[in-house]
Amino acid sequence: MVSRRAQRGQAIVMVAFMMTVLLGFVGLAIDSGRAFTARRDMQGAADAAALKAADTYGTGLGWAAAQSGAATLFANDAQIYSAPACGGFATPALGGAPITTNCSFPDGTALTFVASDQGPAGQTFAVNAQRSLALAFIQALGLSPNITVKAASAATVNDVSLYPTLGALSTSCPNGGAETQWPLAFFEFSHPHVLGDLVADGGFYSSAGSREFVAGNVQVAPSSFNCQIPNQVNLTSNFQCWPSGLAPPCGLGNVLGALRQGVGNQVYPGVADPGYLPPAAGSLQGNPSTIVKLQPGIYSSNPNFGGGCYFLTPGQYKWQNGLTVNGGFVSNELKPPGEWAYGSPNTVKSATQFWDSNGVKCGGDFAISAVANANPIAYSGTMGVELTSVRSDNGVARESAPSYCQTVSLNGTKAVEIDVSNVPGADSYNVYGSQNSCSEPFLLVGNVDNSAGCAVGRSTGIINCRTETNATTSGCPSTVDSPACTLGHVVGIVDNISVGSWIQRARIWPPPPGAPPPDPATVPYAPSGYPVAAPNQNAARAGSAPDAGIKGDLANENFCIQGGAPPTVCATGTITPGGVQFYLPGPNCINLTGNGDTYVFGGYQYNWLLVFEPPGNACSSPALTPDPGIPDSYTGNNLVGAGFSGFIGAVYAPAAKIRVTTNDALRAPVTGGWLASWIQLQLGVNKDGSVNSGGTEGYLVYSSGVSPVVPVSRLTG
Repeated sequence: MVSRRAQRGQAIVMVAFMMTVLLGFVGLAIDSGRAFTARRDMQGAADAAALKAADTYGTGLGWAAAQSGAATLFANDAQIYSAPACGGFATPALGGAPITTNCSFPDGTALTFVASDQGPAGQTFAVNAQRSLALAFIQALGLSPNITVKAASAATVNDVSLYPTLGALSTSCPNGGAETQWPLAFFEFSHPHVLGDLVADGGFYSSAGSREFVAGNVQVAPSSFNCQIPNQVNLTSNFQCWPSGLAPPCGLGNVLGALRQGVGNQVYPGVADPGYLPPAAGSLQGNPSTIVKLQPGIYSSNPNFGGGCYFLTPGQYKWQNGLTVNGGFVSNELKPPGEWAYGSPNTVKSATQFWDSNGVKCGGDFAISAVANANPIAYSGTMGVELTSVRSDNGVARESAPSYCQTVSLNGTKAVEIDVSNVPGADSYNVYGSQNSCSEPFLLVGNVDNSAGCAVGRSTGIINCRTETNATTSGCPSTVDSPACTLGHVVGIVDNISVGSWIQRARIWPPPPGAPPPDPATVPYAPSGYPVAAPNQNAARAGSAPDAGIKGDLANENFCIQGGAPPTVCATGTITPGGVQFYLPGPNCINLTGNGDTYVFGGYQYNWLLVFEPPGNACSSPALTPDPGIPDSYTGNNLVGAGFSGFIGAVYAPAAKIRVTTNDALRAPVTGGWLASWIQLQLGVNKDGSVNSGGTEGYLVYSSGVSPVVPVSRLTG
């Protein structure tokens, strides 16, 4: 038996041993905590660097600037107070192999960028980082004095599937079902030309006679990877080049569209409902009847437009009982009275006037003559005259492109009388004159008012000879008082006081006397196979900031302002002065038939959501005037046109269906994308219900400039 005396001192040994073990665990905990913190900080720095690279590229600054800025941000976040050595950043080829760039820091930290350009699937920046971390305690136990901390991340920008040209949210997959049962479908002999992505969260259908020409990717989501695409070859054999929209072979800077469908790691996420908030309601408005200039607000009854021309004053229109256009022409575009024929001398009036669409005869015109006046123009020769339409919206003047040019001979004893047959939307007309017949320079020499109401008699100044209504337009345009043209006409005088000394001044906003007119309209939208003659397009958006308010479109979808300030470049603009928004709370929706036309644009102030139907609106009511091309008892949005219709902006109807039927479908040159539960195009059917077996072309061109704002980039790795 061992005595207690013999056991004395053993506790010291055991305590010493346990202390060593305890210190080891404490050291392990401290060093592990430091490693975890370092790993977390490095992962955060890598994520931030990847997003920084993607965001920078998304603003148009290029590959080198994107990665260089990301490397600097990584260094700051990782508390490395020295610049990296990267050896240059290369540009990856579109659709080619990724490009790797290695960067190093003086403290031994290594940073690697792997950049790839996947075309419509976006540009991806993968970031890998590692650094050595010195251990404080573990090395005392004989273990390694350092460990390597690693982090990896990736971010993608410009993935157009996040904001597709057409996105169908329904997850239905009716294998073997009828064509009308498929969420994203192309019926009969549809030949759609689509720039951008098509995304189906459910099934995709192509009829035997259809051909889908998609310059982008067609993405089928995980819930439908077992969903067979009927007549898939009609899609896969006709992919076009993105972003040019041209047929293959694809040139430099373009990549061929593709079908993205599969299982496992090849399953794609589909498209989700962004959950946009509903618009605010305005004041109650009455039935439009024969009113030409409509006001925004709440329309408790369906207007059932059946003829005539209707100009939409900018703002939000709440169609409580749906919107039907079964005739006439509805738009918020501001055009001059008498557009010129693009490509011809400016003395030629276009045979295709925008406001003459669907035969409404509202395009306007003007006549000029030399008249006796107390202040004759001190000029002898041939004077050329062009007009622009002017109105004020959202605190700023909108001015259309100039009209065609007419001439008048002067001898120093006459003034010029201008008789204008009104065009919808114009509150006045700016008069631009030239001393060189119809050659430049044109200078602002006067204005003809169209807002004063009807006056009796004819005298020097302004006469509004007939209040504008839609009662009769069969005799329009008319530059004299006529009961067959109830759009009316106005008369103005340009004399020596308004002309001044013909001194040319720089154009500012608003334009002073002597300023030149806005940029002219541009080439009509007419891609290959386009079935009808289209009117002129608006001038492009202003380029650099000094040109804002001077160059480009100053009236319509390409015109932007910053709050109440003067016009600005659209990239920094917050308001599109002429923009409208349609809000349809339900249960009725939009019914545009083949007898009417609707051409409207949204704006920045509405996030370019041109049509807003909340998730609770499933369009339970049928189309009020069904199109003969619809083969079933369809309930939903019916988007058709008589000849020239278009929605410039986004269509948001997450619970409803959209169907485009007949040969005369939407023809807008750009769209902000359609997002609905179902989207079906039936372009190969004529208005009388007969089938056009030769195929019918339709055009949908996605533009980020008229689409809702989405996150510029997202983490993808």
